[in-house]
Amino acid sequence: MPALVSRALPSDPLLVRRHQKPGLPYVFTGFSPGCSGGTEPDAFNLVLLGNAVPHLNLLVRSIVAISGGVCRLQALDYQKTPVPLVTATDGGIDNLPVLDAAELMTLSRPDFAGIRRIRLKLLTPLRLLHNGRELNHFEPELFVRALLRRISALAACYGERADPEWFRHCAARAADLRLDEGGSSRAPVAGDGRGVLGSYLVSGPWQELGPLLVVGSLLHLGKGAAYGRGAFQVTPCA
Repeated sequence: MPALVSRALPSDPLLVRRHQKPGLPYVFTGFSPGCSGGTEPDAFNLVLLGNAVPHLNLLVRSIVAISGGVCRLQALDYQKTPVPLVTATDGGIDNLPVLDAAELMTLSRPDFAGIRRIRLKLLTPLRLLHNGRELNHFEPELFVRALLRRISALAACYGERADPEWFRHCAARAADLRLDEGGSSRAPVAGDGRGVLGSYLVSGPWQELGPLLVVGSLLHLGKGAAYGRGAFQVTPCA
């Protein structure tokens, strides 16, 4: 159970100093309330990372026990198609699709071929720190740089260490991003009332950086990312 809910530190001391406090190995990506009339049950969406994935069976058994056996388990494959999970007699799952971040980036590259602009929507309040202060507006370069740091830290702690030269190259390319259109708003009063929301049209080298955002959209960004904050959606624009 600790591997499912606690942080892991990389074995390399240099990586420990670089990342210090890695993210949690899961992200609650949303909650879907049941349809009116009770025809559909409430549902929540969850992304598990690295060494938390093998412990999914434990989570499934807990959910089944809490729900009294009345639950439906699904996972998304590379085409974002829901796959009904088949639970074995021992409580394990026989057909769990496990997504590889590198493969996901490879599959998404054609969507950004020749694309110079994207529509980026912040779906839940985004809280990012810059120079010790919380941002109250959206800045594309800072957004992508923060996403690079999150992905590199999660890869180092729960997956395979990515090429640092590739991360440096992407960070340099982030300086070419330009905000063409969009407004921001403070988060709703509910909760702590902090964070930034909005819809933005951003130009830049998306043929290189677009696939990065596809992976990042599964992980969220900023403070509270593991619990649903910092959710975003990216759409290539013709």
